[in-house]
Order: sequence, then C-alpha cells, then structure tokens
Amino acid sequence: AMPEELAVMVNSLMEGFDYYSHMTINKKLKALHEELQKLHSIEFDNTIYCMLPNQEGRINSGYEYLIEYKLINQISKHVVIPNLKEISEQDLSNIKNIVFIDDFCGTGKTFKDYIESVGKIVQGKHIYYLVIHIMDKAISCIEKYGLDRNLDIHVLYQMRTPKAFEREFQLAKKRAEFRRLSIEYGLPQKNVLGFNNTEALVAFYNNTPNNTLEIFWRNTENNNALFPRVDD
Repeated sequence: AMPEELAVMVNSLMEGFDYYSHMTINKKLKALHEELQKLHSIEFDNTIYCMLPNQEGRINSGYEYLIEYKLINQISKHVVIPNLKEISEQDLSNIKNIVFIDDFCGTGKTFKDYIESVGKIVQGKHIYYLVIHIMDKAISCIEKYGLDRNLDIHVLYQMRTPKAFEREFQLAKKRAEFRRLSIEYGLPQKNVLGFNNTEALVAFYNNTPNNTLEIFWRNTENNNALFPRVDD
C-alpha cells in the first residue's frame, strides 16, 4: 500500500490534475479552430494543417489529433499535410500559414527541434501552433526560439499551467519530499518529476504524457497507476 504521507501528497496534487476525455478534446479542437479563424490572414487557399511527426517515423498522437481536427472542423483533405517535408515547392509558394495541431507540449523542445529540421520550408511563413495543453516552460522556450530565429510563431492553447510544485495549491518546498517518497516507494528515479522534470499534471483519453509526475502513470509492483501510459 502507498505510505500515508505520500498518499496525502498525491491526493493534494489531484486538485490540479487535468484529465481530457474524448468529448472534451473534440470541444477543445473546435474552440482552437474558431480562435484561429478570427485571425485575418487565415484563408482556405493559403493555409495548410500539419502535425509534429516522431523521429522514428511511427504513428503518434499527433496523427490522431490532426485527423480529429480535420473531421470536427470540416477541413478539406487537400490542405492537410501530415509530413511538411513532402510539400512541393510550387504548393509551398502559395502558402502563407502553416498550422500545427498537437495535444500537449511540456518543454517546447519537440516543436523547436521539428521547426529547426524543416528549415527553409517555414521561413517567411506565419506559424501557428495549436495545442490543447501547454506548460509555462514550453511557452518561454518557443517564444525565445522564434525571436532567435526571426520566425513568426503564434501559440494558441486551451490550457496553460506551471509546474506542479509551482502552483498555488502546492508549495515548492514539498518537491524534494515528494521526490524522496516516490523513489522510496519504488518509482524509477529518472522521471519521478516527469520527463525533463516537467512536473505536469495531465492525462488524455488516449494516453498520458511522460511529462506528468511518474506516480500517476508508471505501473510498478507497488504502484497501480491512475492513468497508465500506453508506451509500446
């Protein structure tokens, strides 16, 4: 059984936990599109919709959310480009806006690395990053990157949160205690505070980001995770 001291902390963290059901996601994707449509430069013939592919080339949640976004908002298949690197130069010359659809952004590194990898394709374009849930750390990273590279990047989101132990309901001084108790409980030390110490409190109907505090998604001999991570 979970030690009482740790259980009390986990219970208090639940106060700020965001769980997104499929229905909620669909509403958020619709709201993001409506927000995008308010921008004067967005038109059918000058905008394409993309996602952030993973480095191994496997299907990821980005594909799922891009397809959901297309269906919910009745977007033509002709303007949905899963792999931005495959767009022809002729088609690219007519494009002013490149829109990326995503579920979660923890540090901003995945977005930054992908934009860096596509290089000239995004130069001189308006880049819109539409994300359901983003961490403060990621916003700062992306904004700095845009300034450093002279790129026109706009982040549109439905929820933005700081680290778990930097929120009003949770004192920062509890971080070290939570980390110690989690490791003693048998959780691997590396991601106790989430990948890259992101300290997220987020789960989606289809998966839980590894940026979320590990105790919520890691199944161990002692720990029956509330939101197990699908990681095959």
